[in-house]
Amino acid sequence: MTPEEVLRSIMSENEIENAVQEKIKKFHGFLTREVALKLIAKEKGLLKEEEKVIKLAELSPEIRRATLIVSVERIYPIAKYRSDKMSRRVLVKDESGEKTLVLWNEDIDITTKIRAGDVIEIKGAYEKQGEIYLGYSGMVTVKHRAGFSDIANIEKEDGKRVHLKGYISSIKGPVWGKFLFSLSDGKNEIECAITRDLQRGNALREGDEAVIESAIVKGGKIEIGEHSRIFIRRKERILTGIIREIDCKNEEMSVLVGSERLVLDRRNALRFMGVNIADDITLRTIVMLKKDALLNTNISMKVTRENGKIIVD
Repeated sequence: MTPEEVLRSIMSENEIENAVQEKIKKFHGFLTREVALKLIAKEKGLLKEEEKVIKLAELSPEIRRATLIVSVERIYPIAKYRSDKMSRRVLVKDESGEKTLVLWNEDIDITTKIRAGDVIEIKGAYEKQGEIYLGYSGMVTVKHRAGFSDIANIEKEDGKRVHLKGYISSIKGPVWGKFLFSLSDGKNEIECAITRDLQRGNALREGDEAVIESAIVKGGKIEIGEHSRIFIRRKERILTGIIREIDCKNEEMSVLVGSERLVLDRRNALRFMGVNIADDITLRTIVMLKKDALLNTNISMKVTRENGKIIVD
């Protein structure tokens, strides 16, 4: 809608014309009617401040609210200051160049939702001393998510930065200036080495679910360096191991995974087996049909343990 059309929603024709003439008079006649209408509509809060969709190379201090579509190149560590404030820098790039996005305090939480390779939209951005900042009500959203690499085909990614997810199957610890552990997706396993900030390895536990971002593939192994990130979820949320026994009694399924015995009601048993079946088919029948395919397989799935019961997420 034009400014005049917007104003008509709250003003009569005579009120609009009187306001326009008054505004032009205030600017000594140097305003056009169109500009006067726009100023009046803005003053009444009917027009939002325009945001320009631009390239990084076009960003300048004069542009106060820009929209940028960029890819995430690197996420730097959090910087903490004596004032208790915190900041984090994110290197972003488009076809015109690259700049650093600076996030402060609570805005740092944005970096938990993005990773290198993501395409993001930054709204309400402005430039200061060559860096990008978020203005009031500025926001960052993910337009395209960078995917995870397949552990089974990791050798094809040699020399590249990759993202991986799985669970920690074994930990060797510090060895010759590196912290070594293995990551598994339930079928395949790969050796990982933390090469910088080795103390990060102290937080790892076998069975933890892990996401590794921006690691480098070297000779079929994973190197986790200065600009790589590791996110873990405690093993209490992950069920891992080999299915050794399956049985069914009174519409409950009993399963032995590794050394842990589980008793699942119908709903969670079906989730465990990955099936969706009609209510008139008994759980015992489904278990009989799926049992041979499941026994001796290695599983990794998210679960919640509540009051001795297992809920399959």
